[in-house]
Amino acid sequence: MVVVRLVIGDKLLWTAPTGTLLFNSSPTEDTSLRVLYQTVNVEKNTNYKFSAYGYAHNSNNAIFNVKINGEEVVSRYELSPDGCSGWENFTGNWFSGNSTTATIVIKDYRQEIVGNDFSLDDISLRK
Repeated sequence: MVVVRLVIGDKLLWTAPTGTLLFNSSPTEDTSLRVLYQTVNVEKNTNYKFSAYGYAHNSNNAIFNVKINGEEVVSRYELSPDGCSGWENFTGNWFSGNSTTATIVIKDYRQEIVGNDFSLDDISLRK
């Protein structure tokens, strides 16, 4: 179950009924696998800001990559190990051009499968 919230502008697109947190404790060595994948409607020719918060639960901290419609908006953002920095905000900008939908893909590029535990929260794409 994805327990995360995605916001476009002021519109909440989805959230889990019991909270707003995604916790990953079963990663894989296959870095082609997605942590989160969602397609949402957007306005043409509009600038958007992607934002998310991540928290590392141990020393094999996650390394995030975020793409929107195949365009990289966050490149290899590495969380601080063991949550020593607390919740960390990572952001990126995206221009919709002629697109009326945005497919958001978040991946974790950390290949260690033991201890690569992290949480994501407050994922948003705003004008």
